[in-house]
Amino acid sequence: MATNLGYGLWTNLLRKYPASRVAPFSLGVPLIGLGAGILLLGETIAPLQWAGAFLVLCALVCVVVGPRLMQRP
Repeated sequence: MATNLGYGLWTNLLRKYPASRVAPFSLGVPLIGLGAGILLLGETIAPLQWAGAFLVLCALVCVVVGPRLMQRP
């Protein structure tokens, strides 16, 4: 069910926006999985995992916001 929902949302986004704007958000998949594990399963996260999640989030921000910052004079 989660797979169908995910692919359905992904397909709708690709219909409305170019793939170059939608694809970077696939970097958020590990973060969603980590958050779901914490909230739904009560998993504990090691400091190294938090560091990895932070780096993934930084990469996502750089990919999404970076080009806009480079265009400004």
